[in-house]
Amino acid sequence: PPRVPSAPPCPHTRHQVGGAYNGAVPRVRRSTTPDVRLDLAPLIDVVFLLLTFFLFAMLLMVRADALDLQLPGVAQGTPATPTDPLRLTLTADGSLLLNAEPVEPDALPDAIRQRRADSGNPDQPILLAVDERCEAGRLIGVIDTLTGAGITEFSVLGTPRQSGGEAQP
Repeated sequence: PPRVPSAPPCPHTRHQVGGAYNGAVPRVRRSTTPDVRLDLAPLIDVVFLLLTFFLFAMLLMVRADALDLQLPGVAQGTPATPTDPLRLTLTADGSLLLNAEPVEPDALPDAIRQRRADSGNPDQPILLAVDERCEAGRLIGVIDTLTGAGITEFSVLGTPRQSGGEAQP
């Protein structure tokens, strides 16, 4: 019998004998990359943590306008500098607050020194907000306590007056 010339090997088979297919099954390679899934649970956890953080941060912020305080109007003066000052508040009923926390007048100089030491700024400015319904004698007593303790640098807050003489809210 005449011999049949051998055909080149087929890429889908392992062996070709005499140009004939030997029955081997072609191998199909499958991709081994896993399905990509985006798990949203950690993202939702982080969003709730951020929401909680900002809610508590807002609750802890205390501003002078959040207190029931009516500042007197002033025609002269300069705006306060945007720093992180100590806020000393004298309310209409005569109570004294340092950064919205009650403080006794006798303990005021030590409380201010402690706050300044805690902030790392020994020259931290003091803003004195006095309700216009407060007695002038209480204000003089607070100023006397501060100056007697050597604390002579502080600013008194007020609201700017409009041209008609009324203080702006």
